[in-house]
Amino acid sequence: MPCNGLKKYEFGNKVSIIRSATGIILGAQSFLNEYDGHTIEASLAQVERLTQRKIKILAGDRGYRGKKEINGTQILIPDSPTSPQVAGIRRGRSIDYSASEQA
Repeated sequence: MPCNGLKKYEFGNKVSIIRSATGIILGAQSFLNEYDGHTIEASLAQVERLTQRKIKILAGDRGYRGKKEINGTQILIPDSPTSPQVAGIRRGRSIDYSASEQA
C-alpha cells in the first residue's frame, strides 16, 4: 500500500492495441507511465492516420473509464460487477461447463 493512503498506481510502460471486431490489429502504441484513459486519444489518432478511417465505437476495459466519447468515437466500458456476480465468481459458478460436457 502506498504511504499516502491512495490507491495503487501502476508504473511502467502501457501498451495500447486497437483491433477490429474481426481481430485484425489496426494500431499498437507504447506509452511510458500513462493512465489508461490518457492513451485513448493518441491511439485513436494513430489508427485514423494508418487506416484513413475513424473508429465509431471503442470497447475498452474499466481502466478507460471517465470519458464516454472522444472526438466522435463512443467509448464503451463494462459496468462494475454486482455483489451477486462477484460472489458467483468466487464460488466458481460463472464457469459454463456445457461446452466441454458435450464432447
